Amino acid sequence: MGTFTPTRSGAVATVIWETCLAAAKTGVRPWVISRRDPEAEAYDWERLILIEPVRQPTSKAGIFIARGMRKLQGHREMRHRVHAKRVLKAIQSKGLEEATLILNNDPDTARYLSANLPHARVIHHFHNQHTSTPRTTRMLAEAAQMVTGISRFTLNWAQNNYSLDKQRTAVVPNGVDVKAFHPTTSEPGRLVPVVSFLGRTGSEKGLDVMLDALLIIANKNDAPRFSVKVIGSNHWGPVEMDAYQNQLRRQAKDLEDLGIEVKFTGHVPRAQVPEELRDCDVHVVPSRWEEPFGLTTLEGMACGLPVVATNTGGTPEVVGDAAALVPPDNPQAMADAIRPLLESKTARSEASKRCLERARMFTWDSVWEAWQGVLGMPISKEAEAA
Repeated sequence: MGTFTPTRSGAVATVIWETCLAAAKTGVRPWVISRRDPEAEAYDWERLILIEPVRQPTSKAGIFIARGMRKLQGHREMRHRVHAKRVLKAIQSKGLEEATLILNNDPDTARYLSANLPHARVIHHFHNQHTSTPRTTRMLAEAAQMVTGISRFTLNWAQNNYSLDKQRTAVVPNGVDVKAFHPTTSEPGRLVPVVSFLGRTGSEKGLDVMLDALLIIANKNDAPRFSVKVIGSNHWGPVEMDAYQNQLRRQAKDLEDLGIEVKFTGHVPRAQVPEELRDCDVHVVPSRWEEPFGLTTLEGMACGLPVVATNTGGTPEVVGDAAALVPPDNPQAMADAIRPLLESKTARSEASKRCLERARMFTWDSVWEAWQGVLGMPISKEAEAA
């Protein structure tokens, strides 16, 4: 149900776009069906069908009826059946009634398509712990011939929550563009190491924990010198100041009072992200929620940055033995992991090599190879177009 833009879409759109590019190298060009974003241009993909977003009712009567239909049909969102019908119509318009259909974080539409396209092969791909109504939860195992997840953690959750047959499940991880996200090729001219955060500045991402950890370091008499860069926003455009954003600014002011420069870049176009990361020295992923497979973690590693991350969700699968893992919501543990990297260029260099080597295991080409295995396709650059 998400959008497919390079500027106003999240990780799911990035994963689909990069996987399509990798597939195209082998002669396969998948169709993409996505919701239109009226405020942004979609990715330039030749096989793209944009469907109109579903309008939600605003009157009391309309909301009452929509809620009743949602309950009757067993969907999670109001008017989800309208969205699913539009997806079905798009599939039929291209004669894809017998195609393999990969639904991304949309179990409701997966069961609808399975019921209406008996000759299609339906696969559902979980990008996170996406919950459904009891009806969809019961029906997904029958609706989807295969269920996949972006990490073993995510797939285990789906298997347990949806009572899935493990023989019909598989992990298809996320990846990173190692040509775009690569280490700096020149010696940094900055005087002090820069600690980076990349992503949405919502409370679930734990930026406040990182800032608290840095305050612990900065308050020591023998504190190493460093600065901080926060790459991202809580929205696609300018930051919308709420209670949490105000808290972050207060923490930043406390650091600045101790002589630590803190820079908030705001929302950065995706093409600019690698350059922003290469201007840093230590990458921190302080998420307090169960991070399924953080693209930002992998992107920092691919840029050759030593990584300190919280031990949540699928993050241990991403970093392996390359990064330092600490408990979530534990500023002291995070400070203890970050400080040695600020104090020693040698420690940063050694950690950088481990992270870079690990990141290169997760290319988008390898992601497409994993999909080919799931789909039963030949893993070959000479594959016929489909």
